[in-house]
Amino acid sequence: MSMQFGVTSQLFRGHAVPDTIPDDSIAQWNLDEGNGSTAGDSQGSNDWSLNGPTWTSGSQYYSGETLDFGGDDYATLSEISSVSVNSEFTVSFWVTLDDVSSTSTLFSHHISGSNRVTIGVSNSTSGAIETALYDGSTFLFDDYFPSDSYNTGERIMVTLTWDGSSSGSFYLNTTAATNSGSNASTTGNYSGYVIGSTDTGQEFLNGSVDFAIAYDWKLSDTEVSDLYDETV
Repeated sequence: MSMQFGVTSQLFRGHAVPDTIPDDSIAQWNLDEGNGSTAGDSQGSNDWSLNGPTWTSGSQYYSGETLDFGGDDYATLSEISSVSVNSEFTVSFWVTLDDVSSTSTLFSHHISGSNRVTIGVSNSTSGAIETALYDGSTFLFDDYFPSDSYNTGERIMVTLTWDGSSSGSFYLNTTAATNSGSNASTTGNYSGYVIGSTDTGQEFLNGSVDFAIAYDWKLSDTEVSDLYDETV
C-alpha cells in the first residue's frame, strides 16, 4: 500500500491548493516489507537497519505489517535531513505501546554534546508520553501527555513538530499537548537516529511501530489532522 494523501485539506503551507496535501515528505517508512533486516524509506535512502524487532501481520496496521520491539530490540539510521534542534521539521509515528511500566524510548537523535531530540514514555511520570528538544543546557521545548490519555495495546499516532528555534507542538493523534515539563532523556553519544531505544542502548521500547514519516517543515494543526485521517 503506497502513501497517497487524499482529499482532505484546503490549505498547504498557507497556499490554496486543490483539496489535497502533496506527498513531499523527506522520508517515509511504510514498514510493509514483512521480513528482512531493513525497513525501507519510500522517499529516499534513509532505510532503517533492524537490530532485533520482528515483523508481525495485522489488518489494523497501515500496510498490514508492523515491527514489534521488545527486550533489547532497536533500529538505526544515519541521517534524516533537517531533523535536529537547529532545523524546522516534523516526525510522526504510528505506535502501539504494550507495556509502559518502565521508561522507554520511541525515537532518539543525539546531535552534539548533549543536544537531543527525544520521544518516549516515562516511568517517573507513570507512563506519560513525552518529548524533549535539548540544546545541551536548556530545554528548548518539552511537553507530554499523561498516561490516562491513551490505552496500552491501542494504536496511536505520535507527532512532534518544531520551527527550528523556539516553537514546537506535540500531538497524540490530532490533539496537541499542553503540559510542559518532560522527563525525557538528555544524554547520549550517538550522532545518528535510533528507533526503539536511547542511543546508548537503554530504555527499550515494548510495543510496535507500523508507520513513520518525516518532513522538513513544521506541520500545522490541520496538516497533522489530515495526516492522521490518511494513515489511521
